Amino acid sequence: MEFVQEEITVLVLLARPVYNWNLNAVRFDEEAIETPKVGTVEDWVYVNLTGDTHPMHMHLVTFQVIGRTPFDAEAYEAAYGGPNSVRGGFDPTRFATGRMVPPAPEERGFNDTVKADPGYFTTVRAKFELPTGVPAPHNYVYHCHIVEHEDNDMMRPFTVKA
Repeated sequence: MEFVQEEITVLVLLARPVYNWNLNAVRFDEEAIETPKVGTVEDWVYVNLTGDTHPMHMHLVTFQVIGRTPFDAEAYEAAYGGPNSVRGGFDPTRFATGRMVPPAPEERGFNDTVKADPGYFTTVRAKFELPTGVPAPHNYVYHCHIVEHEDNDMMRPFTVKA
């Protein structure tokens, strides 16, 4: 079984500006900007501007790894960067330096964590559902699963809406 992607793509930027790790150049306590609707299938693209691999985890969501595309992270950051790195929402496709690499055999199937490697943007396809009896809207989080990163703002809320 595969999820069929709808026309929704969310770009998530992994960065480490001067002050802290972050996602989309915003702090954890800022309002959720990712607001999928119940039952939708979205592609989320993790754009890694750091020198580290980040195991990105989504709470209560399963997804399929679509692949990883090598890109020129320095050119991307030069084009879109600001004082706190790059805000999310800038498509990295024009900075690709090669073709998308398919997921490794152990990544095929459904996952809740994916390795976002440096120098790549990683695409996952997720279906957003709520557990039985849980009304929308409902808040969850996604984050880097390295504890030191998670504890230092490399975590963001997302709200599943009706």
